[in-house]
Amino acid sequence: MSELEKMHRAVCANPDDDTVRLAYADLLDEQPVPADNPVLGAPDHWDGPVRAAFIRAAVAAQAVPLCGKLAPFDLEDGACSWRCRCPWCRAHRAIRPTVQRYRNWWVYGERGPSWIVYNANLRATRTAGRYSLQLRGGFVSQVALEARVFVDCAGALFAAAPIRSVHLIGAAPLSWLGNVFAWVRGSAAESAYQRQTLPAALFDRIPGEQFVGNRITYKRYKTVSGAAAALEAGALAYGRQERDRLWAA
Repeated sequence: MSELEKMHRAVCANPDDDTVRLAYADLLDEQPVPADNPVLGAPDHWDGPVRAAFIRAAVAAQAVPLCGKLAPFDLEDGACSWRCRCPWCRAHRAIRPTVQRYRNWWVYGERGPSWIVYNANLRATRTAGRYSLQLRGGFVSQVALEARVFVDCAGALFAAAPIRSVHLIGAAPLSWLGNVFAWVRGSAAESAYQRQTLPAALFDRIPGEQFVGNRITYKRYKTVSGAAAALEAGALAYGRQERDRLWAA
């Protein structure tokens, strides 16, 4: 394993540590990118110094307060509008040309994050499926995809990018079960997930109180927002577990 590959693993293993990202950028300046490693890049599609400069600019842009006009999960365009003069939009407009030029390789290239999710969709649904990948801090850091597709590709996805946030499309908690729980257990639980609606491996990783009612297994929560946070925490834990298993193989 090359020094560049080792540092790339360190970036993926420490998604919240910008110091590791900057160290990776320094290494990109010092070492040529191997042509036979599509995950890290190839000479025709990846300019190491440009990639390094972009990572540094993207990390610096993260320190700027987020523009209040941006819609959630709509950060890839780089600014809410070309007229906005807030510090966040100005910082991200500066790096947008680089994103537009190299995004197809960094995100969609062979063995890249989008390539992984796209092929997992084909295996799980036989279609291209619904998914979204967002660049933050110079790498793909936010993903949105279906739960069964996520379980299929979580290890490879977390090994390819420093994932910080996971949104599972179509996995909304059941908010109408509060009265059922209150009647059965004297509880005021307002939200829950059913084992039958999520892949078993993912359901088992979700933190929360497990409950069986009418032969159906639930994990219940006092609020809908608490249920959503628990699902994301479970997805992140599952992805990291599968990544570590993949690296150990």
